[in-house]
Amino acid sequence: MRRNSILIVLLGGLVALAIVSTSGLIGTSAFAASVTPTFVSMAENENPPCPAGTITLKTEGNPATGTITNGTLTVSITRPSASAATEPNSFDWSSNIPVQYVIAKDGAAGSYIYFYGAGGSTGDTDLRTPINPANGQTGGLSHISFCYTLT
Repeated sequence: MRRNSILIVLLGGLVALAIVSTSGLIGTSAFAASVTPTFVSMAENENPPCPAGTITLKTEGNPATGTITNGTLTVSITRPSASAATEPNSFDWSSNIPVQYVIAKDGAAGSYIYFYGAGGSTGDTDLRTPINPANGQTGGLSHISFCYTLT
């Protein structure tokens, strides 16, 4: 009987931990409609590069709603995200050709790298920067890098 009670308590704890961690109540929450980002911790003035073999289109400063291009890749950015209008550092994006990686950089908390697979994606919604541990909010968006290949 005691063994069953311990097992039930342990399983209940695991279920509660899973619910709390997926709800974003502990740790850092990650957002995007179609992929889960990878957190990269970096110093304020360091910028994670696009992976080797990819081409970079990067916004500088605090990117606003608008369109950026390098003549090959054209990306439209909407801020804040239409699906998270109360989150000022969220954004949606769409592009004319597939993008394999999107890097959302915060000045202090690090970066989220969103990987869309080898085939890439032509858009996503509700991307954000990492949670700033100092205030529990998403950090300011210092820049966005779009990494793509030509096939």
